[in-house]
Parts: sequence; C-alpha cells; structure tokens
Amino acid sequence: MTRFAIQDRIFQAAAALTLLVVLASFTGGTIGQARDIASRLAAAHLGSPGVPSDLPLPEPLLLNKIDPQSAREINVAIPFSTAPIPAARPFALAGETASREKAVDCLAAAMWYEAGNDDRGQRAVAQVVLNRVRHPAFPATVCGVVFQGSERTTGCQFTFTCDGALRRTPSEVAWAETRARARSALGGLVDASVGLATHYHTDWVHPIWSAKLEKIAQVDTHLFFRWSGKWGQPAALRQGYAGHEQPIAKLASLSLSHRAELSEDAVMIADAAGLVPVAVADVKTTLASLEAPAMPPPSLEGVHFINAREEGNGGSLAMQALNVCGDQKFCKVVGWLESSGRANALPTSSADREAVAFLYVRDRRTGVDRAFWNCSHFERKSSSQCLGADRARWIGFNGNFQSDRRSGTQNT
Repeated sequence: MTRFAIQDRIFQAAAALTLLVVLASFTGGTIGQARDIASRLAAAHLGSPGVPSDLPLPEPLLLNKIDPQSAREINVAIPFSTAPIPAARPFALAGETASREKAVDCLAAAMWYEAGNDDRGQRAVAQVVLNRVRHPAFPATVCGVVFQGSERTTGCQFTFTCDGALRRTPSEVAWAETRARARSALGGLVDASVGLATHYHTDWVHPIWSAKLEKIAQVDTHLFFRWSGKWGQPAALRQGYAGHEQPIAKLASLSLSHRAELSEDAVMIADAAGLVPVAVADVKTTLASLEAPAMPPPSLEGVHFINAREEGNGGSLAMQALNVCGDQKFCKVVGWLESSGRANALPTSSADREAVAFLYVRDRRTGVDRAFWNCSHFERKSSSQCLGADRARWIGFNGNFQSDRRSGTQNT
C-alpha cells in the first residue's frame, strides 16, 4: 500500500471519529461512547496490509465543555513526563521552487495564526508541524498537515483553518518576519524545547485527547504533547517528505505561490467566501508606514522586466514572475504596460510609475513576497492587491524597511 493510500485511510478514520463525536452531542450519547464506536471503525480502515495495526489516530481538536479555570486546574494536575525528551532531527526541505514556496507559506500561516507575532511560540508551532510531516499518522507534506480537515467546520487539526480566523490577516512586517522564521525551520533550524511533540493546546482548554498523551513541554500558555510508547519516539518519525505541495485556496490572500496555481474559478470562490481580506494593521506598524528607499538600488541585480498585456485579471503575470525569479533570493519583476514603449529600466517619475502594470517583489532575507497589479488595467477582487500610490514605493524596495520621514513613523 502506498503512503498516500495509508494517509487516505487515516483521514477516513479521523473523519469517522469527528462525525461520531458530533453526533453524540446531538443524540445524548457520551464522547466516550462515540470514541468507542469510532475506534472500531478506525480499525476497519487501518487494518490493511502496509498499515501498522497500532498506528495512532490523529484526533480532531474537540474540547471538553468546561470553563477556562476548570481546564487550567485539570491541565496542571497532569504531570510532565519524566522520560527523556530528544530533539527532532533538522528538517531539510526539498523539491521544486514553487512547491517549496507553498510549504513556506503554509508553515508561516500556522505559526502566525496559532502564536501571533511571538517568536518563541511561532518556532514551537513550526516544530510541531514538521514533527507531524515526519510521522506516519499524518500527511507527508507541510500544507497537508496544516490544512488537514480544513474543509469541515469541525474536525480540523489546526482551528484557524476552519473557524474563520483567516479573514484576519497579518501586517506586511509581521507576515515577512513569520515567513523568514518558517524558512529557517524548513532549512534545518530545530526548536529542541518541544522535542518530538505532535500535539499542543492552550492551558485554558482541555481537549478530549489531552489525558491520553505525554505532556512534555510548556511554552507560555501552550502545552505540548507526544504519543506515549513507540509512536512518540524518534524511530516513529521516519516518514519521508512527499513534496509536491498543493495550492490552498484559503491562502490566496497571503500567498502568491498558492494563488498563482489556483484556477480563476477557485480564486473567485475564495474571494466570495471572504478569504481575500484587507490586511489588518500590526500594533507597531501600518502598511502606510512601510516605505521602501526613495532611490532605486544601485544596481539592477535581481531586477527583471516583462511586458504586461491588458487581459483578464492579470493572474498569468504572477505565474510569469515566479518562473522568471526561479530560486533567486532577491527578485523584483516590473511589468511595464505593453503599450508604454518602456523597457529595461526602473520608473523614475510619477508618470513612469503609472505605466507599471504589475510588480512582484521577493526578498527571502526579510520574508517579503508581494505582488501588486495596476487596478486601472486589471480587475482584482481585493483592493489590497492594487498598486496604488502608497504601494508604488515597493518598486524601489531593495531589501530594507526604512522610516517614513514624512509621517515620523519608525518601522520595526
């Protein structure tokens, strides 16, 4: 049986568990009764050649209905494991550029929506995701792990993927910083503080699975767990990375690499569902205060120019930009209107900037990965994607965020 067939059976079993727990709440049954039935169904799904009969089932984050204080008291009463807590092996992301970029953005989304702007919390979340990618009970891709069960309103593994949280988006700076941390984790940086944890939750809730796992670490208000026995040991994390990350419609607002590979219909559906919102300002900085250098960089290294034909919504320009940039760490693609007569030069005046139809900027050092369209020529569903007067400053971006002297705001 292939890895993907195994994952399909595990997913079916997890779905069965979710459905039965939900049904129990409506029929008066108990969670324990539902889980007993689900375990028998899971055995039917998993009892196949090539699937270990004792492979644990990844349960959804379903919570016991108790108040926060009671949850804290229960969580405190559960002791930390006294067994050794080995660190995970460094994760070395492989695969083609487009797939790697999608993995970065899926991981960054989990980090920001689960831990906010907190560096320590983000790195702990990233480690849990990567531990799952290596565990045979979970999908073998980053996006597969993060968005597992996200098509359901209950049963998702990470709640932000199905509770509407994606309608709120990070600021430019917060997203850039988070992407940089995600890239570090995918490049081999290990957070040893959470060991081989595959589960976590905040201390003011108590999931139905919490007492069955070994509590091994705490990072601020988050508690981290691993499976007991052999499935929580280093030898269990043997699954190879599958690569070929799939585009996620729910990340269309944040990730050009995902949006570029979605069909126009998929993007329109995401737009209609409110998944392409206007970014929420960060506490420390706003988009208006992000000013790229007033002068262009001293050389055109990493800067590319393309002709932008006015047709459709301009989505093909994003694909073209990604192909042009390839593996470059710093890349800027300026798309001149085909009718402008301009060629291989950066705009130097307001009139020049009005002839820029498309702009893509990538800087892996700072985590910037942005695309903008001239919405006078291309119909975009979100104004946050329009290359307006303030965002035109990104044309001169050379890898440094500078203060906006006119507003007196210092960028961080």
